[in-house]
Amino acid sequence: MHLVAAHVTGEHVEIGGIVRSERVTRRSLTCICCPPPSEATEVVLMRIAFTQRRKTRMRALEAGLLTGALMALQVNIGWGQAPMPLAATDNEAVVLEVSDLQSALSALLGGEGSSQRLLEGGEIFSVTLLHRTAPTATVHGLLIDLYVIQEGSATLVTGGSLLDPRPASRPGDQQGSSILGGMERVVRAGDLVFIPPGMAHGFRDFGDSGSITYLNVHIPWRR
Repeated sequence: MHLVAAHVTGEHVEIGGIVRSERVTRRSLTCICCPPPSEATEVVLMRIAFTQRRKTRMRALEAGLLTGALMALQVNIGWGQAPMPLAATDNEAVVLEVSDLQSALSALLGGEGSSQRLLEGGEIFSVTLLHRTAPTATVHGLLIDLYVIQEGSATLVTGGSLLDPRPASRPGDQQGSSILGGMERVVRAGDLVFIPPGMAHGFRDFGDSGSITYLNVHIPWRR
């Protein structure tokens, strides 16, 4: 049997007007064409192999691109993570999972803003992850501040009085350009800070890291 004509279409080969529907390999084509393949047959085999390798590479490339796009989409929209911020109510417990905290922390350390509200209770109660690189000076009129330091270090100033005080967004709160007097202590990752209402407080001197990142919990003060 002589090779009359061969035409490759996808994974099919037409030989002598007959379409072979199965996947054609060097072995199956050799069985069709006896005696052993001629130089023309070798050319057809090389084209078949090249076509199959190219299709395999394209499928792998498409799969890789799709996987990368899905991973990027997951990061951007937070698949598998609770939407932020969660709502604080008086009749339901809320759990902030470690994955939520790690995601918010990574975003802030990666330069995506300076704060991420994790739990929202209006003007009274909240949990926020904060990233500071510049000095702060604040007084809360009715709220307790709890800090849980996550990353970095800074000098915490408590007490004294605000310089250039001005009203802040929350009723009873004030902000200033700095703090006059007060006590200075260095705080770092792992430390817990309690600040009562009415006490001036803020950060300065951010150490080697140049910043401090901490969970800030606001709780209403009740005497």
